[in-house]
Amino acid sequence: MTITAEPDTGTGARRAWAAGPWPLVAACALQVAVRLLPSWGRDFPLIHPDEPGYLLAARWLAGGPGTDFTGMPFYQGGYPLLLAPAYWVTDDPGRVYSIVLVVNALVGALLFPLARAVLLRCGVRPGPASVISWVAALLPATTLYGGLAMSDAVLPVIVLGWLLAADRFVRCGTLGPALLASAPAAYSVTVHARGTIVLLVHAVLLAAMAARGPARRVALIAGAATGAACGAALAFNAWVSGALYPGGSFDLGSTMQDRLTSPSGLLRTVTAASGQLWAMSTGTWGLGAVGLIVAVAVLFRRSSPQPDRIAAALLLATTAGITLASTAALPDEHRVGNFAYGRYIACLSLVYALVGLAALLRRAASARLVAGAIGLMFALGGWLLLYLGERIDTYAVSFYDFPEIGPLGGSYLELRPLVISASAGALLLVLYGLLRWGTPKLAAALLVLNVSLTLVPSSVWRFVEETMPPSALPRTTGGVAIERHAAELDLVEPEPQLVYSRLANAVWWTGLQQFDPAQGPPPGVCTVIVSWPAGVQAAETWPQRPPGWRYQRSGALGALWWVVWYDPACPSGAAQ
Repeated sequence: MTITAEPDTGTGARRAWAAGPWPLVAACALQVAVRLLPSWGRDFPLIHPDEPGYLLAARWLAGGPGTDFTGMPFYQGGYPLLLAPAYWVTDDPGRVYSIVLVVNALVGALLFPLARAVLLRCGVRPGPASVISWVAALLPATTLYGGLAMSDAVLPVIVLGWLLAADRFVRCGTLGPALLASAPAAYSVTVHARGTIVLLVHAVLLAAMAARGPARRVALIAGAATGAACGAALAFNAWVSGALYPGGSFDLGSTMQDRLTSPSGLLRTVTAASGQLWAMSTGTWGLGAVGLIVAVAVLFRRSSPQPDRIAAALLLATTAGITLASTAALPDEHRVGNFAYGRYIACLSLVYALVGLAALLRRAASARLVAGAIGLMFALGGWLLLYLGERIDTYAVSFYDFPEIGPLGGSYLELRPLVISASAGALLLVLYGLLRWGTPKLAAALLVLNVSLTLVPSSVWRFVEETMPPSALPRTTGGVAIERHAAELDLVEPEPQLVYSRLANAVWWTGLQQFDPAQGPPPGVCTVIVSWPAGVQAAETWPQRPPGWRYQRSGALGALWWVVWYDPACPSGAAQ
């Protein structure tokens, strides 16, 4: 998209369809199978409260019980809207989760034809474009999150589809591509807060096109359609928020304002944003770094065709907006991952990798460009190491923060920026050297890298056990409530929200309530969960319990211990 391309006459696309659509269908079906492999057999969420936040919104949209997620980050309803039909098939949380993973794989497989369109646009011949795009679509950044019920599973498809349609609109100036670009831009606002950046960049593009040239009328029509779609998206968000966050969601705006209005906050924000670019570059085996350099070069090279410069501007503006806004809004959780988190920029990782691959395939990438990409990774990693100082050893490190690049550093227990940069640089040199032996060798190496470094973190994730399954709860027909202060939410000390979100997802037959143990259970509630303080017997955890209630010891979740109490007089069997 950001490399000066040979004229695109559509010949490659016509040849690809000459044999009918079945080769494309077969390739997409194989994509689905490969994407399902890392999470095969798992039927419960791992990331809390994010996954339950989306799953419970989908359950409510499907007509099932909701819950009260007051105080948690707002999980928009656009992605749950895709998952809601799963709850029409079954009520069982495990079966629903399995269906969700299939939905993720089906959507994710669309990255293959989209990636092929990018490579063709960048001047790569149809044969190599087909092979390389199929393999590149399986980058861990676009595959790993498909094994989770999170919006990151579909955001790469939405963002790449928008970029392609916007690029087409810039080149032809017709209404079809303009509206086609406006649809994912508006929809992205209902999927994640990062979609707001996409919409803003799209609005700036339409304003620029309306201010000049023959596409003014088309841009104005598309702008009106985008405004209407944006209004509908905001109304939808407000509707979901009012139902599931009656007391309001976690406020990220104040944190962002503080960060962007102080020198220390700005330095932290810029450093963490560059850390995201470093994670993206190393997590794409250096290809993303090549793509980043190419995009910047195209933007500032006066000899570049104007459509190429606009495409580069769209990509870089979206990147800057997402990295800066996401890092500025993050609270200080004393996590190394907050300074080098690749998930927020993962929706653009494939784009940069494709641009880098296009440069390699078209021999536009000289040894100097590859060396520059390696130098960029070392520079970003070195600055990250210098800024963090001793915090890189004292702050918490989670294997969820660095799933694909952790193995490059040889550890999930600590972050090693320079080692990871060296490993990614070595892989880039290998990929660059394999070009001598042709595209199949490059594709085979890239496939091995993508699949292996997707299977490694997904295998590690399998060690996370479901510590509060639905089977831990007595099977009754009544409501379920959790002790109020045990459900209070704190992003810095997140253990209580882990309990609440896990329970809210497991209790599928009713909405999870909160209660004060001193006041007794709410009407209609047959099961309650109370905290288990140290030094207290399980039978003494709820002194004010009504007569006849019994306790069922359930153990620990993270650092919290809890006890389930239930009323045996309630009818049983509804939760079977």
